[in-house]
Amino acid sequence: TSVPRDVSLGQVAAGPVIDFYASAPIRRQGASHLQLVIPKGMSVATPDCIAILRTPPNRRAAFAFMDFVLSEAGQRLWYQARGEPGGPVEYDLERLPVMPKVYEMGLKTFTVTNPFTNKPDFKYDGRKASARWVALNDLWRATMIDIHDLLWDTREAVVKAGRDHDLGMAMGQPPLSEKALLDLAAKRLSADQRNALRNRWSAWAKEWYGKIQSAAASGGSVPAFQPAPAE
Repeated sequence: TSVPRDVSLGQVAAGPVIDFYASAPIRRQGASHLQLVIPKGMSVATPDCIAILRTPPNRRAAFAFMDFVLSEAGQRLWYQARGEPGGPVEYDLERLPVMPKVYEMGLKTFTVTNPFTNKPDFKYDGRKASARWVALNDLWRATMIDIHDLLWDTREAVVKAGRDHDLGMAMGQPPLSEKALLDLAAKRLSADQRNALRNRWSAWAKEWYGKIQSAAASGGSVPAFQPAPAE
């Protein structure tokens, strides 16, 4: 929720956000002030789950509630604007229905996408994501979060120098290749080994961003890239 708040206050120009977190500030301030954009071919809609306990205390009520949520009336509650006939009365929900025909009914809503027609150009690989989850989190933490102040200063220097076309691209270069990261993740490092590697990654990031910052300040060329340590 901090992203749409910062955008609505003018602290940042734009930011990534889950769609329904953006709806409230857009309603408050108007679509002429704030806008939600779903990047074509680069966004995914992920389903939320609903389930019934194996031995619910009231099985009939549980199945009745499940039936209602998945019915047209239940799906319209997710989708429609508050106060509209068939919509929520007190709270805006603004989720995406799983029933395709609800999108075709011309109902007033603040949602801006239809996952049944807005097909992404890529396929999410859950098995690959799971395999590299820990290693990738460690990598982002070490090269972006732990040295965030340096990253910010470097970005500021690149923008001030007007060097997005070369130094900016260098900043965005992945620290490791996809294969190197997957190979590393397969080793299942211990906690001590992971901590040591994160320290090496942070040291690498400080050196790399420092070189880019110096090049931006001096008008120098793009420094030669050396990948982050992979062991």
